[in-house]
Amino acid sequence: MNNRSITSNTNSKKENCSFPKQPLGIYEYYVNNAWYETSGFYDQKTNAPLLKKKTKVDIAIIGGGFTGLASAYHLAKKFPAKRIIIIEGARCGYGASGRNGGHVIVYPFAQMMNIKEKRGLEAARTMGQMSKHGYENIVSMVKNHGLDCDLRDSRHLSLCETEKNLESAKEIHKTLEMLDIDSSIIDRKEVNARIGTNHFHGALESECEKGVDPAKLVLGMKKIVESLNVEIYEQTRALKINPGKTINIETEFGEVEADSVVIATNAYSSMLGMFKRNIVSISDYVIATEPLNDQQMASLGWKGREGLCDDRHLFNYYRISEDNRIVFGGEMPAYYYGNKIGLINNKKILTALEERLITIWPQLKGVKIAHRWGGPCGISRDELPLVGVTGEHKNIYYGIGYTGEGVVWTQVAGEIISQLYAGEDTDLTRFFLVNRPMPYIPPEPFMKIGFETLMVYYGLKDKFNRNQ
Repeated sequence: MNNRSITSNTNSKKENCSFPKQPLGIYEYYVNNAWYETSGFYDQKTNAPLLKKKTKVDIAIIGGGFTGLASAYHLAKKFPAKRIIIIEGARCGYGASGRNGGHVIVYPFAQMMNIKEKRGLEAARTMGQMSKHGYENIVSMVKNHGLDCDLRDSRHLSLCETEKNLESAKEIHKTLEMLDIDSSIIDRKEVNARIGTNHFHGALESECEKGVDPAKLVLGMKKIVESLNVEIYEQTRALKINPGKTINIETEFGEVEADSVVIATNAYSSMLGMFKRNIVSISDYVIATEPLNDQQMASLGWKGREGLCDDRHLFNYYRISEDNRIVFGGEMPAYYYGNKIGLINNKKILTALEERLITIWPQLKGVKIAHRWGGPCGISRDELPLVGVTGEHKNIYYGIGYTGEGVVWTQVAGEIISQLYAGEDTDLTRFFLVNRPMPYIPPEPFMKIGFETLMVYYGLKDKFNRNQ
């Protein structure tokens, strides 16, 4: 038994623990997340009191991540007289919004290539413009409200694992040029000079990505929406939604009657019985080194602090934080049978991440890994966001399925939801992804078998390509 004492009474006047208290009904006791450390996440007081009574509101938002906060922000600005609440089962930012790799994808070119194949070049251009609009919303919020979230105007390098991949990157570069997105191809020598590794054959450099401390952004957005008189109830887990002209939401200790509801729970939506056949809960894992010393930093270069991603099927994404940690994620996602919320500590995947880090930068052998974490993110079958309004009375709004691009797409979804609620006809509400038919995911055991087969296939293909 160690010397950490844990208090379980949420009304205790004195904190007497080095671990944070377990959120009610949430299985993750503690998330060893580097962003939670740098943002002072666990030093923030949880909103109290809990929602313990029957409450009548105009709009109830379920989920206190980026989607919920962005929706609250735009709705409160449009309708300051309405009573808007956020119900959060743990605390704001406890899901993927506060746990991601810190990448702000301005132009999601993988999704844009997907759209180009299905709908053509102009649709891909619209996709990029919508995503950039979400990034501009973040920039505006940071500027207008003085948010300190380490938003960095860096570049992006898509690193080519093989010569064949470099040729593919050149084709993507041509498409980005047609879309007026600044990009260029750099060779192996320049990659080595820029980020201190000879592992890659070249890279596609672009303006497609920026960087952020996601936990700081969440905490900043929370303060902003509270200043707009949005009520936030943390540690209040929604259990069931009963649709109707007036929607009844059952929570662990109370009830909410709402004229409209926003579902902003993404990968956790199935726990509410929502979107079970539309969203796959995939767990993604991340590690972070201790802050690198001057000698280690010099061995890397990385002065531009670019966001990095390799181009394997089972890819990695990585960037360097403001306090000089390498935050390194990906490698292999995990799916848990029955579309369940998975482990936050998958040792096999986390070990593979550590090994991959040293494969890329052998000069960092022996560096301490200070943080290891993971958690679910929501993915649609076609890997494109789902946003719109549903229900017999058209009073259930949703923004889900961001497929790893959520830092920006959540900002777009929140604004779209506010405009749909207002009945506005705009470029955002007319966007072709809004209110689209939702692709279905297969039932078990086919989903599990299909996922595992795909992971094996991708792993073998990456290995084969590397050995060519």
